[in-house]
Amino acid sequence: MTRIGKSLIMALILGGALPVTTARAALHPYHDRVAQIEMLLASEKLAHALDMAPIESLLLLGMGPTGKIGWSVESEACKLTITLIPVPPSMPGPTNYKIDDISACE
Repeated sequence: MTRIGKSLIMALILGGALPVTTARAALHPYHDRVAQIEMLLASEKLAHALDMAPIESLLLLGMGPTGKIGWSVESEACKLTITLIPVPPSMPGPTNYKIDDISACE
């Protein structure tokens, strides 16, 4: 490519005539699942919903049609469902999660 060609491309990019896109960095599925579990374990909302009882099991229920992710959480006296919402990063980086809903204990 000639010097003029390179200069023209740079001018078009800087001037906004050519869009520049960035790819979002995705975590390996293993690390993404670890991020979900860490968020659950650190949640004060979940701790209070379980009445501070220790967690005995976590079971991934899967992703629903709206993109929300369901988890079943059990303690000795309580079984509940918690729903997470994926929060895509505004810049390249991993997806974060926030709690959407926690069911009542069964």
